Amino acid sequence: NTQKEAAWSVSNMTVNGTPEQIKYLIEQQAVRSMCALLGVRDPTIVQVLLDGLNNMLETSKDDCENICRMIEDCGGLDRIEDLQKRKKYRLRLCVDTTA
Repeated sequence: NTQKEAAWSVSNMTVNGTPEQIKYLIEQQAVRSMCALLGVRDPTIVQVLLDGLNNMLETSKDDCENICRMIEDCGGLDRIEDLQKRKKYRLRLCVDTTA
């Protein structure tokens, strides 16, 4: 599936990419795309997406508030909260989502 491959690719970039490359991903709406895919039924892909979002937040600490706003604006926060309720995923986001 193309979406799964894209999720893996972007997430891998958040692990292996430079801060500049990760910033570029964010500027190209990767956050919105990753949040949109959080509704897939494949738990492995969902975890990959969550890890990628977390890596973006950790790498971009100076811009963390802006990224959090992006996640919230595109409905990602609602999806993450839903996942927390289901407790199937390791949620390790480096920010407090209740703020």
